[in-house]
Amino acid sequence: QQVGYAVVEADLGDRTLLSVGGDVMDSDPKGSTWGGIPLLDSAGNFNRMPRSFNNGAQWAGWRQYVRTGFTTLEHTFANDWIAKLQLNHQVNGYDAALAGAAAGNPDPLTGEGVSLWLGKYVGKTVSNAADFYVSGRN
Repeated sequence: QQVGYAVVEADLGDRTLLSVGGDVMDSDPKGSTWGGIPLLDSAGNFNRMPRSFNNGAQWAGWRQYVRTGFTTLEHTFANDWIAKLQLNHQVNGYDAALAGAAAGNPDPLTGEGVSLWLGKYVGKTVSNAADFYVSGRN
């Protein structure tokens, strides 16, 4: 996983501050699972697996990324009222090739009798937001 974050601020005057920044995140786990494990084995007994058990295929993964950019402009007026404008842009995406041994009931001795749940998911969302407010006391 990789993460980065940066912010630059500049005083545009005695009472005005501009902030510009962004962040990035990349995650690419391997062996990602999808679904759970069968509750019962083929003999009808509770399927006890160690806590460390992962039913995901070794090649399975769920790559994700986030990119964010933001700008904030803040001004403090002479009467100490504050006006603030914030703009945000964010892109989230994923590419998931998933497989999990989750269907059927495994033989308690051999593990046979289970089939894979397979899935391929690719997506991206883009969001933009703007916020403006003024605060202070009379």
